[in-house]
Amino acid sequence: MEMLWALLNVISPSARGKFLCRKLKEALRGVADSQSAFRELNDAANPDFIRKKGFSFFS
Repeated sequence: MEMLWALLNVISPSARGKFLCRKLKEALRGVADSQSAFRELNDAANPDFIRKKGFSFFS
């Protein structure tokens, strides 16, 4: 049994790295999707309102 755990301990760090890499890729995709959605929202908003309030997601 201990021999199996020893093998898993060797594999574990590499599995963690792959997991974190996948999570990073998912997060970056989420950021890109959010930016696209906010850009569309900003473009659809009334420009007078945006200027008057001094607010824009992407100036």
